[in-house]
Amino acid sequence: MAAQHQRLGSSDTAETLVAKMQRLGHLSAIDGVEGVFVVAVPFASVLPISDEQILQEANPWAVLSHLTAMIHHQLTDSVSSSIYATAYAGLNRSRSPLGTSSDDWMEMRLPKPRRPKHVDGVPIVWVAMKESLDWGSEVGYSQGIPVYVTDLERTLLDALRQPAKAGGTFEVLRAWGEARKKMDIDRLVSYAERYDVRVLRQRVGFILNTMGFDHERLHRWRKSLLRGGSMKLIAGREYGERYDVTWNISLNVPDSALQALRG
Repeated sequence: MAAQHQRLGSSDTAETLVAKMQRLGHLSAIDGVEGVFVVAVPFASVLPISDEQILQEANPWAVLSHLTAMIHHQLTDSVSSSIYATAYAGLNRSRSPLGTSSDDWMEMRLPKPRRPKHVDGVPIVWVAMKESLDWGSEVGYSQGIPVYVTDLERTLLDALRQPAKAGGTFEVLRAWGEARKKMDIDRLVSYAERYDVRVLRQRVGFILNTMGFDHERLHRWRKSLLRGGSMKLIAGREYGERYDVTWNISLNVPDSALQALRG
């Protein structure tokens, strides 16, 4: 069991209790994570503690994302040596620290969100986003304990936006292919519009059409395409020789990568 030490008001009761439990060997500090402890008493050691749970205790508003979220949604077989998490500016009060409700914090100071660089030696890759992009998360489970994770549709979009944080080009396109029977097209299209980035809509439109999907809003997107040769399917890669005229986008990936979309 992991627990975050929070000082309540001007009282040092919690601080004193933590120090006493540490002296008795009932709490142990976690390398690299200030203010979070492992409860070591036998009756509390029911389930193993995952690094993701510890991260969530350190930052109750963090949302597991990118490659870590792809793994949670079974969109990839990759094993990551890092944990990817998104931290939004501000505190979203509609999303309380897991295991609590807003009423629990009425007379208490909210936990301080921390951004540890690693948890017991496992690197944490933090993705900073503005407060207005704090949407598209759900409660997932890490070894039976709830954690916040981006939902499937948000995960697909974030992977497409930042493929380097999602295993690379091939893993991103394979993830979209794996999501074929699971994704909610209406939600996916709505999320793409919430980002309000036209090149992202071009990429999503091309991918959905390649997968054999269509949607009424895709027709509207095509009427406001970004023109010119600067648009690429995958950000961060060189331009490709092939070009999709319908979506005015450079197909800068091998055809073998696109095959994962065709099923």
